[in-house]
This record gives sequence, structure tokens and C-alpha cells, in this order.
Amino acid sequence: MEKFRQYITEEQESIDYFNESIAIKRANPEMIPSIKLEIFTSSLNKTVAHYSAGDPKTMVTQSLIEAITAFEVGFIWRGFAHSYAMYDQMVWMLSLAILCEIPDPDFRRITAIIKRDMANDLLLSTLTQHRQSDFLQGQSYIQKTPYSHLDPLVSGTDKSVAFIQNYLDKKWYQGHRDAPWYDCHKITKINVFFGYWAWEVAALVKIYQIDDSLLQNQKYYPYRALHW
Repeated sequence: MEKFRQYITEEQESIDYFNESIAIKRANPEMIPSIKLEIFTSSLNKTVAHYSAGDPKTMVTQSLIEAITAFEVGFIWRGFAHSYAMYDQMVWMLSLAILCEIPDPDFRRITAIIKRDMANDLLLSTLTQHRQSDFLQGQSYIQKTPYSHLDPLVSGTDKSVAFIQNYLDKKWYQGHRDAPWYDCHKITKINVFFGYWAWEVAALVKIYQIDDSLLQNQKYYPYRALHW
């Protein structure tokens, strides 16, 4: 837990430094879009670290609300080929919003950015329509691996615990091999690990009201986020 506390502190220091750099015009103007994206990424990862550290729902939610503001200012989706890791970020934002049960106006702040950037697929639309029925139905999967393997749960055709366990054991982490956070727990020189959690699985379990009692100790499954 101490490493997560340290991570949270360091990320907040980075966020404060970057915000100050923009405010006092210390930052190179050409770098400001990249800095704003870094502020968002740090804010989202810090939110995940709060959960990993065992913090209560109120603290995770407050961090998520701060991340939403950074999301509005710094996030721009330019398509999967140019924004690989950013698809995960959209999924995490929506899933965390569902799990934290944030107010509708804040939820729509997230979906407004996703809609603005014309990012939509079966997973994004399923998550969004749980709270916002007027969001258009998506098709296929923007990021095939690992999310296409989750389709039976996304579509509701297989809501069994056995399917969820198989996905988490064999598909989820392995399917993120190209993600920037993959294997970051093995890095020891700097503290970059904020936790590995399949937020979309927990959000879908909440949406479909699945009994997850057998998933309490399942690796990568954020059980506590459904039982705050």
C-alpha cells in the first residue's frame, strides 16, 4: 500500500507542476496539448492508485471528478492507429463513473468528449447507454484485443461467472501486452505501478446485476468497487 501512497503523491506533484507551468506560461506553447494530456493521464492513473491503495469510494470519486476536468481539457481521440492507449482510458473513465455512481451531469461530461471525438463501439455504447439511453449504439470493437473476447458479456449472451473468470485469467492482461502500463510492476528504479484492474468487467457485472460473490479473490477484478 505504501508504494501506491507514494505514487499518488508523486502524480499529484506532477499534476501541480504541469498546471503551474501552463498558468505562468513557463511551458513551451507547442507542448501545451501534450502537457494537458499528461495531466489527464496522471489524474486517471492517480484515481486507479487510490482504489489500489484501499481508499474509500468518496476519495476515489473525488479523484475521478478531477480526472473528468482534465479529460475535458486534455483528451483528444484521433483514432485507434494514433491513440492506442487512449481507448483504454475511455473505457476506464466510463467504467469508473458507473462504479462510483457519479451524478448524471458529470457522466455526460465524459460522454460529451467521447461523442465529440466520434469514438464508439459495442463496449463504449453498452457502458454509456446504462446511464445515457440516447447514446448511439456502436458496432464491432475499436480495440479487438482483448475486448472482442469479452463480447458474450458485453452483449449479455453469457453472463456466467465461469466466462468472466476465463476472460480475466486468459485474455485481459495478456491482451494488453502493447499497453504502456503492461508489466510496469516489474520496474523497480521508479515507481510507476498504479494497479491492474479490469474496470469494464466490474461495470458490466454491475449493469447486468451479476452475483459476483465467487469473484471476490479473482485477479484483476475490482470486487470492492461493487461493494463500497
